[in-house]
Amino acid sequence: MEAADRTEFLPAMVRMRCQLARPLWEAGRHEEAARQLDRAVHAAQALGTSFEEDRLRASALEFQGLLKAETGDLAGAVTDFTASREIHARIGNAYGVLLLTHQEGKVALRRGESQEAVGLLERAHAAAVEQGRERMAARTGFELGRALRASGRPEEADALVAAALESARRRGSATDEVRALRELAELADALGEAGRAEEHRAEADRIVALRGGLPTPHTS
Repeated sequence: MEAADRTEFLPAMVRMRCQLARPLWEAGRHEEAARQLDRAVHAAQALGTSFEEDRLRASALEFQGLLKAETGDLAGAVTDFTASREIHARIGNAYGVLLLTHQEGKVALRRGESQEAVGLLERAHAAAVEQGRERMAARTGFELGRALRASGRPEEADALVAAALESARRRGSATDEVRALRELAELADALGEAGRAEEHRAEADRIVALRGGLPTPHTS
């Protein structure tokens, strides 16, 4: 960031502040992260109107929304995610629209707005499948499954979460595998399948023990 400031290259000044903010908030230094992102968002307003500059402007808003979600300001997160998505839509960046729709869906689920979350996550999942993005298809499918369970529709969620589990195993992502197994256990409970629920939980616990513990990923 200091090097970017010395060169006075505005895109790098914005990007480096966004990149610095994440480890700051992951270390619990939320106020410092917020200051960096406030500067990044304000600096981004001075960028030009090229595709890359607009995409960077949208990215700064997304980072700010992620921090707000991290600190519990869900209404503020929605405002930033929506503004970011609208920029991506205006410049024709379909992947950006997918990512921000996914973020909006996750926040809606955290706010207890399960029906809205289902609608948003259905759009995000369909876009991920259409764009051939396996990892995002798995992630959006997983979150859609959670939203469907919250909406009282666990029977519709099971196949989506099972597909997320298969993707995690193909990619070798133990963290995603554990998340999917634990969600499948919740779904099995909701469907009255106690034996299957216990099997999924036991498998998740086995992976965690084998790895010596895994970080708990945020569902925000």
